[in-house]
Amino acid sequence: MATSFYDALHDQTVTASGLQGTYSATARLVASQPVTIPLSNQPSALEPWQITAQGNVAGPGGGVVQEVATITRQQEPLMNFAAFATSSACGAVNLGG
Repeated sequence: MATSFYDALHDQTVTASGLQGTYSATARLVASQPVTIPLSNQPSALEPWQITAQGNVAGPGGGVVQEVATITRQQEPLMNFAAFATSSACGAVNLGG
């Protein structure tokens, strides 16, 4: 995945407002944590990726700008809410609507 990201976004030319420059972006896998998708029991992974992007403009008024960001798809719980009762008697919890 990192190689295809690099191949698609390395040293690309861009022209705007009469200036010509290049930009590049790379992706680096920081870690991989195996998880199981609830209900389906399918294996998956939480993978934080570090994305580094750099833009270069040559000539007067030009310069180099670099931005680094880490992106992780968060694992979401199957059910975000729960209800509890302190009694085992019928009717200890009533849900409606």
